[in-house]
Amino acid sequence: METIYSFCEEHGIPKLDMDEDYIDRHKPRKKTNRTNCQHYRYDCLNPIIDLQFAEFNDRSDEVNSKLLTQIASFNPKNSFDAYKFESLMELAQSYPEDFDSTQLKDVARELPIYTDNVRADERFAKLNSISELGRMMV
Repeated sequence: METIYSFCEEHGIPKLDMDEDYIDRHKPRKKTNRTNCQHYRYDCLNPIIDLQFAEFNDRSDEVNSKLLTQIASFNPKNSFDAYKFESLMELAQSYPEDFDSTQLKDVARELPIYTDNVRADERFAKLNSISELGRMMV
């Protein structure tokens, strides 16, 4: 919200108090029992997210969706909160030319150790994206 308010100030756009009661411009006398924040979150933002999600599903098959979900397990945000051992192992198994059965066993054994070490290392604590993780690893 600070970024939005700053943008509004820079460009002379009137700011809306998000904690005030929402007034429906089509029925200004009728009480909505909602704040501006609730209106924009539930009536504006969520339908747009639903549309984007539907478009994503229309453009992506199940394999691509699964791959993106597995890759999301590498996200270092919040001390690797999205980390899922099973997803990372499935991802490794998806590349049989790169990981033979012995290497898969090694990955299964070493992955929890790696994650524990990274979570304990202060240098990784402030990372927010996979690209930042890649830069840190290099």
